[in-house]
Amino acid sequence: MGNASGDMPGRDDLHNRGAYALSMSKVHFLPELFHLLYVLRQIERLHIIPVLHLEGIPQEQFAQVECCGSSKSWSPEARLVETWNEPGMVKLRVAEEDGIYGYAVPERDSEILHLNPVVEKEFLSACIKKNRQSSNLSSASKHSNFGHSNTLNKYAKTIYIMSYVDLNYLPRNDLVCEFYLEPAKGLSIKEAAEHIAGESSVGTWTEVSTSTPRIRKMAAKVFSIKGNHVKIAYPQELFEPGNMPQIMSSIAGNIFGMKAVENLRLKDINFPKDIAKSFKGPEVGLDDLRKITGIKGRPILGTIYKPKLGLNPKEMEELAYKVYSAGLDYTKDDENLTSMGFNRFEDRVHRILGVADRIRSEQGRTVIYAANITAPAQEMLKRAQFVKDHGGKCIMIDIMTAGWSGLQYIREQNLGLIIHAHRAMHAAMTRNPKHGISMLAIAKAARLCGVTALHAGTVVGKMEGPKEEVIAIDNFLKSDFYGMKKVMPIASGGLHPRLVPDLLKILGNDLVITFGGGLWGHPGGPESGVRAIRQAAEAAVQRILLEEYAKTHTELAEALKQWN
Repeated sequence: MGNASGDMPGRDDLHNRGAYALSMSKVHFLPELFHLLYVLRQIERLHIIPVLHLEGIPQEQFAQVECCGSSKSWSPEARLVETWNEPGMVKLRVAEEDGIYGYAVPERDSEILHLNPVVEKEFLSACIKKNRQSSNLSSASKHSNFGHSNTLNKYAKTIYIMSYVDLNYLPRNDLVCEFYLEPAKGLSIKEAAEHIAGESSVGTWTEVSTSTPRIRKMAAKVFSIKGNHVKIAYPQELFEPGNMPQIMSSIAGNIFGMKAVENLRLKDINFPKDIAKSFKGPEVGLDDLRKITGIKGRPILGTIYKPKLGLNPKEMEELAYKVYSAGLDYTKDDENLTSMGFNRFEDRVHRILGVADRIRSEQGRTVIYAANITAPAQEMLKRAQFVKDHGGKCIMIDIMTAGWSGLQYIREQNLGLIIHAHRAMHAAMTRNPKHGISMLAIAKAARLCGVTALHAGTVVGKMEGPKEEVIAIDNFLKSDFYGMKKVMPIASGGLHPRLVPDLLKILGNDLVITFGGGLWGHPGGPESGVRAIRQAAEAAVQRILLEEYAKTHTELAEALKQWN
């Protein structure tokens, strides 16, 4: 670029070589601008399009954009100035808070100039700061992985084009995500939020010539930044109806691994009506579960067979009869019991459902057995059908390990079965309060995908989970949600009779409580464990202190002594 002697080019030379400038009615700093453009052209080997950031200049001073002699009036109401579909095309982004952004130098004298926001990579760019008193160039520190010359260091600065940020935007029919965000060192919250919005919608790491105004309208918008909490709105067009894997690949996909973020947590998802209604939701819901069991006015009480692995089908059959006959409502496999050599699925299911039939005959009660069908999708369907064919009412799926696809596949078979959703592996995503995905977000997706009952946390048991979040999950699962059936929360993990009153106080009576060691560890054996649990629930529902109720209920008294 420039003449043979290497001197700085003049204005005509720059225009001939493909450089562009902004024409302003009251501001004149073209000598500094062209000097800066000359410097930036020295890094042409980096294949980066520099960006001019014009800030501190009142918007009314920008009269028009010049492009090789063509001009177009700027409309201050428009977020995007009209584009030229001709060689030398220029696009401008209007952003009130951040000034006006525009490309001033094309890459390698290319014929087309784009302002497609790029949020995945740092850009070497020029920063021209203008105020009423001065139009001097501002020196700024450089932040980039690309390297730079000493000459460029005098002027260069990283600019992230804030075209994904619109703090005046009001979501209407958008899918809205709330994130907790800690940016990488050297970046602001705003800059990192732009990375997230771009990567999770229409952006990529570099400028692409295939971007069009139509595509840009589908870009996600950061519309709220409060401290480390960021809200991003996603147009519905970005999502395939009824496809949870695709939605999660967008809003919870690459973004967690980006260098622009130190920590990132998807805290909540608000699904608009059209997207929510594209999912089937539960076929069998909370109220249906109540009808099937005939239980009203108290929690449904259950257990997990223990030890979780090692028992054979015959041993589980014997244990099933002991706990069901003592008054238990519900039993389930543990998350890692499927169909092993020591305990084949078909044999186990056949035996335990036989016990359920026996209880119905002897006591007139319908008891539930949640058989773990977790496996590849086609095998899950075979196992679910086996349960149904043998009179079973319930199947269990480890929804995090089976995946959203597996869950949706089973739900869409319309088998009429209770889907007990275990959340094994969730803590790999939910445990870190600063990074990952919240259990609330997972619960919302699970309801859309059609679970009947979901492990939602206990607050008081052995499993970690903030009280506020557990309550928020409980409230959502039982809420009115576009006419979708309600989901029964499941409390499980480290529970025993002494904890029942606290559980009901926090979560209410619409609850499945499953006890493991808190039943099987009772000093009087499993039958006494069941009775102690029933007695604790009776006392809690009647708001009688456990110690008082234990005076006339031996099994509860023994349990309180055991778990003091």
